[in-house]
Amino acid sequence: EPPAAAVDLGAWRYASCPTGPTGVTVPGAALAYVIFTSGSTGRPKGAMIRHEAISERLLWQSQEILGFGHDDASLFKAPLSFDISINEIFLPLVRGGRLVVLRPGGERDPQHLLSVLSEQRVTFTYLVSSMLDVLLEMTGDSGRLDSLRHVWCGGEVLTPELYERFRTRLDIPMYHGYGPAETTIGVSHVIYRGEAERLSTSIGKANPNTQLYVLDDELRPVPVGVGGELYVGGFLLGRGYVNAPGLTASRFVANPFAGDGSRLYRTGDLARFAPDGSLDFLGRADNQIKIRGMRLETEDVEAGLGEHPSVRHTCVVAKKNTAGGTYLVGYVIPATGSEALRGDEVTAWAAEHMVDYMVPAHIVVLKEFPLTANGKIDRAALPEPRVGAGPFVPPS
Repeated sequence: EPPAAAVDLGAWRYASCPTGPTGVTVPGAALAYVIFTSGSTGRPKGAMIRHEAISERLLWQSQEILGFGHDDASLFKAPLSFDISINEIFLPLVRGGRLVVLRPGGERDPQHLLSVLSEQRVTFTYLVSSMLDVLLEMTGDSGRLDSLRHVWCGGEVLTPELYERFRTRLDIPMYHGYGPAETTIGVSHVIYRGEAERLSTSIGKANPNTQLYVLDDELRPVPVGVGGELYVGGFLLGRGYVNAPGLTASRFVANPFAGDGSRLYRTGDLARFAPDGSLDFLGRADNQIKIRGMRLETEDVEAGLGEHPSVRHTCVVAKKNTAGGTYLVGYVIPATGSEALRGDEVTAWAAEHMVDYMVPAHIVVLKEFPLTANGKIDRAALPEPRVGAGPFVPPS
């Protein structure tokens, strides 16, 4: 049964599974799965996740956040090497719902994805921002997404324009979660209902039984509003990496705020606390770049360009010039009704509304972004800017 509304989620804890029909008892601390992630290193490493951690995650998310029931249907589309697949498969199964399995590769085909969402009356799905953008554009006012009750969106910057279109078309909550695979899928979340503020970079507040710390290089907490590296502690931490004690020791470090031998996971991500206790995501610690001596993260530039009233979606990449310097290229998709938007118009607007070193050297206007197998923007496939040319027109 779902816990009563008055239950303190901070104390909610999964218990070991009792003996079932097979006569086998599954201890909560037993290993549930190993999922390999390359992260930012490119070298696969297997994160070990316990039964009690994934069970708590699924029960909390399905009962307390989504109110998932037997009349809900979840779409399974993520590759099994992506930990979101664990959520997609088991959320309906632990609550008596229906699991809709997309054909292999179907997650890369927006037309097929939209038809399955509509025909199978899917109520829950994970979507990265770029795929949500495409689906909303395709469906228009046809109502083909009207079965959706829960959309979990993340992985990329969510622009105010995209969220406003989502809210206007569907009028349902949007959920956003953050968390590496080493921390059982997610450690923070935010729920958007109605008009939302700071949605471009916010990753919300900590999930139950989870502690989030923003620390400096000496593992000291930094003040509110100041950026630092994000560390995670609590019940959802994995055991470490399979057969990699050295790597485990470098990422799962002793918790300096507890004397119980617990550990913190070093995410490698930068964040800062807002005055309301929520977190702003600032990008990867190892992906910081310098422009004219100033450090920045491309996510901040994407969020800034996303404030343009005629911009629907953004992507920013850093490139090197022949002298070894770094410059930025911004890619934007125009909002509906603004298809004639030009790159120089966005550049001029950015020069007025953003600090000078964050203004991209080039802005390329695209009809759509190339996507990876996971539905995220394929940055390697973005076209090179054509200096002195008009708006980029992709080949037919």
